[in-house]
Amino acid sequence: MNTLTDEEYDTVTGATGGEVPGTFKLHVKIDTLNKVVATAVARLYESHPSSGEWTYTGKWGAVALVAEEGSHYIKLVDLAAQTVAWQEELYGPHFEYATPAAFFHTFEGEFLTLLLE
Repeated sequence: MNTLTDEEYDTVTGATGGEVPGTFKLHVKIDTLNKVVATAVARLYESHPSSGEWTYTGKWGAVALVAEEGSHYIKLVDLAAQTVAWQEELYGPHFEYATPAAFFHTFEGEFLTLLLE
């Protein structure tokens, strides 16, 4: 079951230049086809190494796992602004992802540990 409305799907598709599974809409961006593999609604938190405490970034919206030519990204789409508010490339074989609780998804960013709720 998906949590996005048709209008929100259109926003994610337009912002990421991708195709959301289950729709017949196709958007092409800069001569490449981006495919939205999965979506959900979430808030973004970060944890600085020095404190170890989670801090809400103030960013929330539709999170999309996007397959782009040669890489994959997690992108957070601001549904009101209809833009990508944040993104993280899923780098190489060393990308570590964990689900310490049912609705908590954590992974390492470049400088911080990140959490999607």
